[in-house]
Amino acid sequence: MSPKGAVMICGHGSRDERAVSQFNAMVETMKQTHLADYDVESGFLEFAHPILRDGFEKLKAKGHKKIYALPGMLFAAGHVKNDLPSEVNNFAHENPDIDVKFGRDLAIDPKLL
Repeated sequence: MSPKGAVMICGHGSRDERAVSQFNAMVETMKQTHLADYDVESGFLEFAHPILRDGFEKLKAKGHKKIYALPGMLFAAGHVKNDLPSEVNNFAHENPDIDVKFGRDLAIDPKLL
């Protein structure tokens, strides 16, 4: 069965290896549960690898023409308002044949709590 589409989960990144491991564990859980029908990649803005560009490039290499970029951050502070859109827009500008949709921050939700 081919995937429904592509999802890029965008993380902040951290110098703390435990934080990076927790984010990666969350991504793996999302891949197996809520996003099982999608190709999923992830990357970080700073302090950790892979970087966002790496994840976008992997999805591009698989031939995806539509990518949903989801911020893996709680609130719409500077990174979600400025840095992530800049990264997403740069990739989209360089790849006009790929439709990149940018989601919103996670925010507070009873399901998340």
